[in-house]
Amino acid sequence: MLVNESIWIKDVLTSLSKDQIDPVANIGSSSHYFRTQVQPHIDHNVFHPLVLRSIRIYSLDVKSADGVDIVVDLEHGSIPESIKKRFRLVVCSNLLEHVIDRQAVLHNTEEILDAGGFALITVPYRYPKHLDPLDTMYRPTPLELYKSFPENKFVLRSQAVIRCGTLYRNIVGTPLGLVRRVARLFVPVPYRTWLGNVYTIPWMFRDVSVSCLLLQKNGA
Repeated sequence: MLVNESIWIKDVLTSLSKDQIDPVANIGSSSHYFRTQVQPHIDHNVFHPLVLRSIRIYSLDVKSADGVDIVVDLEHGSIPESIKKRFRLVVCSNLLEHVIDRQAVLHNTEEILDAGGFALITVPYRYPKHLDPLDTMYRPTPLELYKSFPENKFVLRSQAVIRCGTLYRNIVGTPLGLVRRVARLFVPVPYRTWLGNVYTIPWMFRDVSVSCLLLQKNGA
């Protein structure tokens, strides 16, 4: 998640009442360490304000990790009955470009969302290939993203392409950080990690952007 993207999410969620969005499912959440240390703006701008409002947050990921509350594979696995129609808000940030079967993920996102609940979806729009462990280069406009959801299931409430500044600003931040990233090219690491660093270097001083949607599930 990029910094300006997290600010847009914060502003959108601030406009919704607790009753409208409690409880929350953060799908593809990664670990607590990632959300608070690697990209601390995720916690600071998105989730900590929800905690201050006493909104319940459940982190869902395909991998078990510290800070993951529910381990579930929304692309390949079956959805446990215990989480179907359980949530009033689903946050899905920068996940859809990393899956092959997007329709399965979108279907299961709709399955875990209660009628009248909200889905907040973000996907890179202008961004380099980043292997985590794969990147399908799915880079839709907001309307293209909306049209990929199950037909007649959601109402579009808000859309935006958020400009996020340079990649350098978002993932490096300092000259020392840039030196470290270049140095990784010469350190023995898994092939995909090395290749991912190669892809991002030419983008360091180019602006990146994100497609963002707020949808509301029909049936309130």
